[in-house]
Amino acid sequence: LGLACAGLYGFAGTAGHWAAQFVLAVFYFHNFAILHECGHGAVHRSGTVNAVIGHYASLFCFMPYYSWKFIHHE
Repeated sequence: LGLACAGLYGFAGTAGHWAAQFVLAVFYFHNFAILHECGHGAVHRSGTVNAVIGHYASLFCFMPYYSWKFIHHE
C-alpha cells in the first residue's frame, strides 16, 4: 500500500511523473505475483489464508481471484 501511495503522490513534474509510473508498475506487478502464488497455494499452507490474501491482492490487479485461479489452472 505504501508503494501505491508513493506512486500516486509523485505526480508532480515530469521526472516525478515517470518515477511514479515506475513505482505503480512495481506495485501492480508485486500484487500480481502474490495473487499468482496464492492461486498455486504457495503463500501459506492453509487454503483459507491463501484465499484471503489472494482476494486482497486481486483488488489491486483488477481481476477476481477465483475466476483467475480457475482459468489459470486450466
